[in-house]
Amino acid sequence: MQISSLIKRSISGGLYVAIIILAILGGAVYVDALALVFAFLAITEFFKISHGNIIDIRSIPGLILDIVLGLIIVISPLFSSSLILPVSLFLALFLFRNIVEIYSKNSEHVKNIALSFFSQIYIGVPFLAMLLIVEMSGSTLLLLPIFIMIWLNDTGAFIVGSLIGRNSLFKRISPNKSWEGFWGGMLFAVIVGVLFFCFWSQPEFKIDTLSGWIILSVIVSVFSTWGDLFESLIKRSLNIKDSGNLIPGHGGILDRIDSLLFVMPAVVLFLYFILNQ
Repeated sequence: MQISSLIKRSISGGLYVAIIILAILGGAVYVDALALVFAFLAITEFFKISHGNIIDIRSIPGLILDIVLGLIIVISPLFSSSLILPVSLFLALFLFRNIVEIYSKNSEHVKNIALSFFSQIYIGVPFLAMLLIVEMSGSTLLLLPIFIMIWLNDTGAFIVGSLIGRNSLFKRISPNKSWEGFWGGMLFAVIVGVLFFCFWSQPEFKIDTLSGWIILSVIVSVFSTWGDLFESLIKRSLNIKDSGNLIPGHGGILDRIDSLLFVMPAVVLFLYFILNQ
């Protein structure tokens, strides 16, 4: 990798991390805004790559409806006092989205509808889960160790895989990933969990045992890897290398949040178990 490319990658990656950390430390309003912006960018990006990287005037109504439906899913926890409004709005737009397809002259109607609702579930639901984590814990702070685990799981997998990786993890989808890298990434994630338990345990985390933190770390590591593999599967199916070029040196927004899209729903299920046992 050239020095200029490495510098560009480091700067853009650092800004990405800084934005997320500042949003988490800033509180719920900033996390809500972050979820909406990321969901907007990701749904737009997915629409583009799933339609041959072409967005013409005829496809714009479908794109707008996909974005709005996805964002309604994301913000629904903000209406926890009454879900009638977001559900009613979603149903109205859901019907309108299907009616619009009746009048579309594009012949791939089933594909268009399937891609539309897949993007809302694949992207909208995980960001909904992220806001549910905030609501369940009563704070944005639990997101901080989760994101750090995701990042260090990726870093550990890359470092260990590069040094001693021999056995392919999933050659058909991602030939460069190794089992050694997978276990190395999990080790890094578990170390994060142990450090948070020892040095920065907060009531808002809702996890007050070492075993709980280790289980959370393992969940994040496993689902982070599955999230990465799933996005690789999508890119291979579409015959593309990156989902976009939004983040210099890193690709598109989906390339950066692929792990998050699997981790957040899994953590919600884990928290539900913790809070209701």
